[in-house]
Amino acid sequence: MGIETLQFDSKADYLDRNGLPYHYWSDGTIRTVSEKVGDPGNTHLTQRDYVYETDLRKKDRSGLGNYGQMTFAIPVDVGFDFIISNRVTLRAATSLHYTFTDVIDDMTSQSKNPDYRGKSGNDMYTFTYVSLHLDLFSSPKTKVVEDVYASLDDFDMAMYDDEDNDGVFDGFDECPGTPEGVPVDSLGCPFDTDLDGIPDYLDREVSAPGAIVDEYGVEIKDETVIAFLEMQAIKRSDVEAYLAMYKGQNKVRRSGPIVIPDKFKKVDIDRDGYISFDELLRTIDNYFDGTSDYTPNDIKELNNFFFEQ
Repeated sequence: MGIETLQFDSKADYLDRNGLPYHYWSDGTIRTVSEKVGDPGNTHLTQRDYVYETDLRKKDRSGLGNYGQMTFAIPVDVGFDFIISNRVTLRAATSLHYTFTDVIDDMTSQSKNPDYRGKSGNDMYTFTYVSLHLDLFSSPKTKVVEDVYASLDDFDMAMYDDEDNDGVFDGFDECPGTPEGVPVDSLGCPFDTDLDGIPDYLDREVSAPGAIVDEYGVEIKDETVIAFLEMQAIKRSDVEAYLAMYKGQNKVRRSGPIVIPDKFKKVDIDRDGYISFDELLRTIDNYFDGTSDYTPNDIKELNNFFFEQ
């Protein structure tokens, strides 16, 4: 549905090929003389030539005078789009055009000639068409990304914000709020090389496997731990810090309940058991660059698997 401007110059077929006017008789014939005059010898029979030579406004049978021939109209389109391929679409539709004038056919309810007076209401017309749309300019990558997001609504798009700018969308970021510039894995969590529960950017030393560390990743000596446990009372804040450290050390990294199919394992470049959005796009780029052995169906299957994660 929309709005449009419409210019018209309406004409009618009033004259035959010899320039004589048509007269429609009650017996169904067309003649060049009026039925009131008569035509005993049938010498004035003629046929329509379907040449629209007469300007209705200049003929002025309605008595409306020199009216304007431009107006606005509201087109309403109803039809079907058939997606033949990523770049080719076929449209079959009918549009109804409601105009803001009643003089396109030179006949209105306001006509001064009572024999040339029409019904009240603005003029309308329909237009039925079939069109073929070919996209010549969008890059292959753009078309694929459009397909990836084609079914997402506004709520889904909120998942694809990246509030902490770590390169992992918020909907998939398991560690939101990562400081600017800190390297993260495909789940958006800062790297923890020694697996002590303290991310590398806060870790002051490399800890031994299984060591108990403080909030800065510094190993706590066994005697200190023993003395700590023998205390009759422990500060609540110390207990919470210890539990947080324990949770970090024993955090189960999400590899997902869905195992990456064998043919897509090479897409997981960082080998973290999860195909990230960057890894997906890199594979799509390789496909269009001709450096991938994946088929179009493989790319579609990979895209579906990414969202299933």
